[in-house]
Amino acid sequence: MTTEDRQVALRLVVSACEALLNKGRPLNVSTGLCAEVWYYFGEHGMAAEYSRDILHDAFATWPEYSGELAYPVPNAEYGEVAAYCEHREHLWDKDTEYGKCRWRLVEWVRDFAQLRLI
Repeated sequence: MTTEDRQVALRLVVSACEALLNKGRPLNVSTGLCAEVWYYFGEHGMAAEYSRDILHDAFATWPEYSGELAYPVPNAEYGEVAAYCEHREHLWDKDTEYGKCRWRLVEWVRDFAQLRLI
């Protein structure tokens, strides 16, 4: 990816996270942050794969990171995969610790991408 493409991708990640935070709900309550960002990229004519490295880098540096890139939000009660798969209708529920943690991840990713803009 060129430096210019990376900057565009960083701006889109920031915008996608801000849009999600401003709406207070995802486009699809049963999908995670990657899918939300990918929808946003598609709406803006950029290939979703441009966001993958940015998201993965942000996840890996998040203090609450689960250790699983595919399921970055930790869940001590069920485990990351089970929490994601079995409780999909509550992924973004701000009344649960798991949902609150997911929203903190959105803020982290936004800030991570913002700091890397030139």
